[in-house]
Amino acid sequence: MSLRLRLGLAISLAVAGALIGMSALLWLTERRLLHAGALARAETMARALAQVAEEAVVGDNDLLAIHYVRELPKEDPALRLAYVVVDGRVFAHTDSRLIGGPDPGLGGPDPGLGGPEGVLPAGDPRDAWTWRQPVRLPNGAGTAVVAYDATRVARRIAEDLRATAIRISEIAFVMLLAGLAVGWKLAETFSRPIAQLEGAAGAIGSGRLETRIPVTRKDELGRLALRFNAMAGQLQELDRMKRDFVAAVTHELKSPLAAIESYLALMLYEARRAGGAHPFEKDLKSIRAQTARLSRFIGDLLDIAKIERAEFALQRAPVALPAIIEEVVHSFAPMAEEAGIRLLTPAPAAAVPVVSADPDRVRQVLFNLVSNALKFTPRGGTVEIRLEPSAAEVACTVTDSGPGIPAELRERLFRRFVQGPNARAAARGPKGTGLGLAISKEIVEAHGGRIGLADERAGSGASFRFTLPCGNGGGAA
Repeated sequence: MSLRLRLGLAISLAVAGALIGMSALLWLTERRLLHAGALARAETMARALAQVAEEAVVGDNDLLAIHYVRELPKEDPALRLAYVVVDGRVFAHTDSRLIGGPDPGLGGPDPGLGGPEGVLPAGDPRDAWTWRQPVRLPNGAGTAVVAYDATRVARRIAEDLRATAIRISEIAFVMLLAGLAVGWKLAETFSRPIAQLEGAAGAIGSGRLETRIPVTRKDELGRLALRFNAMAGQLQELDRMKRDFVAAVTHELKSPLAAIESYLALMLYEARRAGGAHPFEKDLKSIRAQTARLSRFIGDLLDIAKIERAEFALQRAPVALPAIIEEVVHSFAPMAEEAGIRLLTPAPAAAVPVVSADPDRVRQVLFNLVSNALKFTPRGGTVEIRLEPSAAEVACTVTDSGPGIPAELRERLFRRFVQGPNARAAARGPKGTGLGLAISKEIVEAHGGRIGLADERAGSGASFRFTLPCGNGGGAA
């Protein structure tokens, strides 16, 4: 799971959890407020009834209290009854038949919705809750009583809570969408610099030391990008110094080696002309072979230096690949015969288009591929060169019957100085330096072609394939 996805999910879950908690808190708060509001309405109605009763008694106006009590159920449908008791007699009642009668009586605590103690003249007390309010009179005492239908009150509270829950859900849904959008944006904001850092690190690891990260932030991630760019700059400078050093050293070594080779050739010539066995002839030949190997290595380093300095120029000309293959095979024929390896060449019947290429560089690519194939092919094996012409390009494949390329090495095979863990021990003849395939890749790509493994089955031999675009003339060799 990517970092962006993990961050997005974490922020989304946090937003969802916060919204659920806030919604539950709002719902519980609204529930408490609705219960408190119901009690407050009952208390307000009882106080108002007590005040009206007090005015009616003082003003000797019974009709005022009676009319007010009759109108109360219209104001609140949940009200079951209301009445006023003065000096033990009913002064006003929602049921006019009970006016003048005795006090309906006092009951115990009402277990309804948690209201105060109260009484009901009729009905199940568990279905109602009451509020009693004293009436202050100049002479005597009175009580104002309001009784609410508990079921109706509970239903009204439930309806209000349902409406509140719907409103909270709608608001929470909108906030959740906004939170998800903001969360994913934040996740992208935090993960993008890390993804850029990962990509830049991979690019530098593959050799593109000029890679830099754009710095658009001033926080810790921005400072990390600045340090990464500084590190990349230092690596690039060290690489430039290394390339300059290698180029200088190889140029300085090339002339002395050429002189050594010339002297060795002269000494061997003089030894053969003198006749007889020269006491140091074997040693001189060994020195000459090692000098030739060192010269090839220096030549590879010079090619790498030219590639890195963009001084790698091609001398293009119409090239017939069968002729170059024939030259390379002729050069390796003694080595193949000595090793007991069959060196197979393309069938001469196929017409191969002429390619526009540098013949020396193409010869170098074939030399590297055939040399590697012969080094790793056991006695009795085969090395085959095939040509596959098409209208746009010509493909050349070099296949051997050796142990093949290990899976862990295939992706790094064309990098510089890369060799298998046992390559030097398993190779026949002069040991390689790990530069041949890297140089071959640069040469082929400079021609506009491609190079790679044609068959990656480990244990069944290695098969390298490169392509070269056909020349404009379109002739055939």
